[in-house]
Amino acid sequence: MLISSILNAIAVFPCVFCKVPQILLLLKIRNTRGISFENILMELFCHVNVFGFSFFENTLQQFLEYPVLVVQNVVLLVAIAVVSSRFLRSAFWLTVFTALFLLYGVLPKHVALSIIGLNSVIGVSGKVAQINEIVSSKSSDNVSYAAFFISAVASAARLANILITGIGETVIFFNFAVSVFTNTAVMTTIYMYRSKLVKQE
Repeated sequence: MLISSILNAIAVFPCVFCKVPQILLLLKIRNTRGISFENILMELFCHVNVFGFSFFENTLQQFLEYPVLVVQNVVLLVAIAVVSSRFLRSAFWLTVFTALFLLYGVLPKHVALSIIGLNSVIGVSGKVAQINEIVSSKSSDNVSYAAFFISAVASAARLANILITGIGETVIFFNFAVSVFTNTAVMTTIYMYRSKLVKQE
């Protein structure tokens, strides 16, 4: 279906650049204030879950944005390690997520889907952690809108595609719906805590 192909393109192509603005901003300002490390970890957990499941279930073509998002989050973790000089922390978590990905090669499907079912709770927790980090630091100047906007648009496109085609697990549909809401909440918080100077620019 043409509409389905268009929605897939909307979900996948913007994700190629999703984290790039945040990575570039972080390397430019060399300051992690307002950026939640916990949110990045939780996002990576959710992305690795879907990537691992779809890879080993041979349905990766339906979720092509996830390998791209995993790579970008890995680069973001490395950038944070460089800026904060906390290399061991990032290395530890990258090892954990590599093991999680490989685990999907041996997990029964019902167990894998149960783990993916945690994505909604984990995703919400990550966004709450990001909002809390912005509020605590009283600034969102170092946080890029782009990743959250693109994630919300991609999730909305996935929701529409599942509704049109009827293809997709219910738990994954619910995860996308939650993603739209929580990413919108983070964007609202970013706007509220932007300094006047940055808003004018």
